[in-house]
Amino acid sequence: MIRTPLRPLATVLAARSEGENPDAIERENLRARHEADRDAARQRAEGRLLVLGIAFLCAFAMVGLKMSLLAASDPAEPRAAASGAQIVAARADITDRNGRILATNLTTHSLYAQPPQMIDPVRA
Repeated sequence: MIRTPLRPLATVLAARSEGENPDAIERENLRARHEADRDAARQRAEGRLLVLGIAFLCAFAMVGLKMSLLAASDPAEPRAAASGAQIVAARADITDRNGRILATNLTTHSLYAQPPQMIDPVRA
């Protein structure tokens, strides 16, 4: 980076010889330097915003692509991950102090009647 002096000597000497205030030259150079710094910072910020915008656009495009691929594919039924041994949930027998069974599990059949599905619910 080439630095420019705040008070360029040739311009200051010319201003002094004409009787002008050299501080005005310093203020003008300082204003120009700040303006250049501000323009560089603005350009850097705009570049960062552009990169961020492109990143968001790519992310939304990927989500949209995944959604369209899922919508276009045929639905499939999920399969069980592993078909191991079935778990038998049997309770232990309940016995009295002499060892006689008071309660146990029995395999039974059940019959249910649902009145809205019956032909003649009054007679049932």
